[in-house]
Amino acid sequence: DPARGADVAVKILYPHLTGDEGFVARFRREAQAAAALDHSNIIRILDHGSDGDLSYLVMELIDGPSLSTVLQQREEPLAPEEAVRLVARLAEALGHAHDQGVVHRDVKPSNVLLRGGRLDSPVLTDFGVARTVEATVATAAGTTLGTPTYMAPEQGEGQPGDGRSDVYALGVILYELLTGRVPFEGETQMAIAYRHLR
Repeated sequence: DPARGADVAVKILYPHLTGDEGFVARFRREAQAAAALDHSNIIRILDHGSDGDLSYLVMELIDGPSLSTVLQQREEPLAPEEAVRLVARLAEALGHAHDQGVVHRDVKPSNVLLRGGRLDSPVLTDFGVARTVEATVATAAGTTLGTPTYMAPEQGEGQPGDGRSDVYALGVILYELLTGRVPFEGETQMAIAYRHLR
């Protein structure tokens, strides 16, 4: 970004989604809400807009891997102190977002970037974007999208979820950090969602 004199990340959304005027309106609302969040553990949205049939978000560039990548590379779980420190920072970030009326709805390790690769500097990404895409695709296809491994039971039943759904997903992440595995596994996404429900 020459104007800011800094490298940034640009996320471009699928063109087939931006042909839906309802999607574009929802995307703008969610991008504005996410851009209003001001917390060191939430990615900063610098700009958003459309250019032709492309919609995009411009955000700070995080110089580190995702929590998902780090967990895949580790041979053992995190020490309890490390896990608690990481999850506490994410909980503070979610608390800030919820206070502003913003719910993530897709909290999972791949949506957590580690600034500088440090476990004590997690950054939540994709606020609102997942929800907007999910609503559009679900409306079009009559299905519920999400990540069943981290999905709260009410989301598995097709409800939209709220701040408590984010807290549930954060609990699943804490479980995974401490044990090295997720609480429920299955051969299909439906089987995993059923185990969260039951």
